[in-house]
Amino acid sequence: MSVAGAVASAIAGLVVAVVMVVFHSYFTRRLERIAARPEVIASHLLHEFHKAGGAALYAPQTEARSGEGQPSDLRL
Repeated sequence: MSVAGAVASAIAGLVVAVVMVVFHSYFTRRLERIAARPEVIASHLLHEFHKAGGAALYAPQTEARSGEGQPSDLRL
């Protein structure tokens, strides 16, 4: 194999490598954006949940019902 053939192979390899790096960068950014959406939605839902009272909404009340002597049902 001549020097010209080696240089041509090296150039072809670099072209393929650069193209693959561009594709990898594009798809990595795209996947990060897709993965961030559920995180943002979950964050908003948790914020609204805690703003509305959080776990206290589902805690049993300590007062007894009138004459029954049992804790009341969970509030929703």
